[in-house]
Amino acid sequence: MTIAAARKFIVKASREPEWVQMLNTSESASELNSKLADADLVFSYVEFDEAYNNILTKCQFHAQADALEQIRNWYDLLLMSFNE
Repeated sequence: MTIAAARKFIVKASREPEWVQMLNTSESASELNSKLADADLVFSYVEFDEAYNNILTKCQFHAQADALEQIRNWYDLLLMSFNE
């Protein structure tokens, strides 16, 4: 588990909407984790949060920060969907 993997996840999610859709089809947290592991993207939520904050501090425009926040909100909702 690394912050670098979380950063790669954020970048991939921002550039590949079809990949995001594939993750959205996950029916459980274990299925999501398996898909992420297949893409060599294993990280904890704490590492995701650190990567998010690191990228956020480097945003030069509001639009960049807004796009990044949308990815965070999507990921949070995806994770919450498995807690019900």
